Amino acid sequence: MLFSRKYKDKDKIIFGWDFGDRNKVYRHNTKHKYLKKGAYQVSLKISDGSEDIFETFEIKVGNFPKKELKIVGVKANPKGKDTDLETIKIKNSSKKKINLKNWSVATGWKELYNHPINKKLIIKPGETKELTRKYAAFTLNNKQTKIELRRPDGSIASKVKYSKKEGIQDDEIYEKTEKGWEWVESQSDIDLTLTNINKTQTSADLAGSTQNIIETQDLLVEDTSKNQEKNQIQSDEPDENGEVLGAETIKNNEKFSDSKGISGNFFQRIFWSTNQFINNLINLFF
Repeated sequence: MLFSRKYKDKDKIIFGWDFGDRNKVYRHNTKHKYLKKGAYQVSLKISDGSEDIFETFEIKVGNFPKKELKIVGVKANPKGKDTDLETIKIKNSSKKKINLKNWSVATGWKELYNHPINKKLIIKPGETKELTRKYAAFTLNNKQTKIELRRPDGSIASKVKYSKKEGIQDDEIYEKTEKGWEWVESQSDIDLTLTNINKTQTSADLAGSTQNIIETQDLLVEDTSKNQEKNQIQSDEPDENGEVLGAETIKNNEKFSDSKGISGNFFQRIFWSTNQFINNLINLFF
């Protein structure tokens, strides 16, 4: 179990730990392992040479599960304020529920700092829960961190480390999968990618539909022009009896055309072209 006390000018202060089992240590940070179960009164004496300060608290030592709790996920760079939303996922693989109160999580890189879990956090068998700053005042770096989940006696139940020099993306999760530890893209980023793909496909479909409509319009106009030309030629040729075909007499040196200038919006032009085509067919056969 790790014991530590923050204090200004700690280099000038003498710290004396009494662990309640006849073991004492004079260091600022120290570890101590209890060999028997029970309740122990721990005291700390802080002395600056002119004044002594005493602090006492109780430690309960029991049988703690070995290897049943595992760290299975880390979110070090959530969207929003990191200190409020950073999480460590812990899974209980045992057959009993486990209360993480009095456990601790240690974080850092070259040196790890212990953060006690001060509130009740019960994980049922087979359940996975997120440890947040609501329970322990840990911090996670956005590039590299070592994490240890420690039992109340100071032994390590689970540990993991991550390192990403380019930096962790928003909401990116370092997660234990069947293939091992992997960086997993956030669900919001996946949804955004799928949305962009759908938008691209929709734009392509719309462009294809517009092209088909334009090609259909061009075919209608082309067929109409051909039939108008054919009808004009037939109207200009007299038969053997000297009769002139056509509905009206064409004066010399006059240019005649049944086609009118196509104007209006896109759908009006299609309608007008189709109408002209039908009229020309009627004139052709009747």
